[in-house]
Amino acid sequence: MSNFKLTIWPALELDCADFSKSFLFESAEQMVVAMNTAADLLLFIQTDPEVMKDYSNAFFMQEFIDSAWEEYEEF
Repeated sequence: MSNFKLTIWPALELDCADFSKSFLFESAEQMVVAMNTAADLLLFIQTDPEVMKDYSNAFFMQEFIDSAWEEYEEF
């Protein structure tokens, strides 16, 4: 079962209020690796080819505990 969820809001100038993508993981380690990889990729496309403007990307990590998603704070 996937007990960890990573939601990413890339820094895009779009009219929609909630442009995000969530991913599920079986371990906290997988989730943290995915977050770091996504952060590096988003930073790269903002700075080198400048495909995206330089705004803040947002990441939110959660863990499924007692039948509810709670913020994951340990990493």
